[in-house]
Amino acid sequence: MVVDLEQFLKDLNKIASKLKAYEKFIEHSRLEDSYERSRMLSELEGLIKNQSIRNILNGSSLLITFDNFLAQEREKIAQEQEEFHFNLSLKLAERLSGFGELKGQLPILRIKYYTLKFNFNAGTVSLWWGPEKELIKNLPLNLDLISETIKKFDSGLQSRWRSYVEFYELLKNAYNRYLIFNNLSWGEKVNLLEILRELVMLSQSKAFWINPIKNNFREYSRISFSYDLYRLKIIPEFAQKFQLAVATFALTENKGRSIWIPDNDLGGGTHYSTIAFQQ
Repeated sequence: MVVDLEQFLKDLNKIASKLKAYEKFIEHSRLEDSYERSRMLSELEGLIKNQSIRNILNGSSLLITFDNFLAQEREKIAQEQEEFHFNLSLKLAERLSGFGELKGQLPILRIKYYTLKFNFNAGTVSLWWGPEKELIKNLPLNLDLISETIKKFDSGLQSRWRSYVEFYELLKNAYNRYLIFNNLSWGEKVNLLEILRELVMLSQSKAFWINPIKNNFREYSRISFSYDLYRLKIIPEFAQKFQLAVATFALTENKGRSIWIPDNDLGGGTHYSTIAFQQ
């Protein structure tokens, strides 16, 4: 009995300490602090709902006060988070005005070909290409930085080629090189990732071939390839000259066998596995 009482007093002291820290935190907390507030309340709740505490305090006014306090705080936090989400979406939409329509519901928002996945507990957001197909970057939860990063990345995708005639010719050369190296005939289907490898090599500058070091290497990512194929297939003069084959369901999760490509600038897209040029 003495041991039980000693443990009870220790647990009660922990509750008092956590409660004091919690009340001090909420004196100056902001809407964006609601997730940290929720975390702190969960710790306090875990102590209060400890079975030994509840057995001893069962039916007491102190336990009723604790439970009422937890319920009231949970309701306040839910209201704060709802207001925080509304303001965050509204402010981010304002910053991205003219770029595209911000859609979805937190913690996941979408704009054009991009997905934003918020982790409020960590105070971060991950920027993805497509519906979480390729991770672009993890960012701190800073709305100015988020909007600037999206715009800059999108601008980089658009500025790679002088024109899509240049990309089309390079794509056709990559396809032809693969056919020659593998004794295949024009018009046969080739896996898109094999073409990507050829494109990477064809994209290198003279400096790279003279001295193939990291500083001379020109990157060409899956995302860039995805975007360029999307642009090519919506240009009528090129769209009829090649065909992309839709990936089977089994291939959609295999990054070595398929790639997600936008169908439009509203976020829709399809997994494709092969390409073939018309004979």
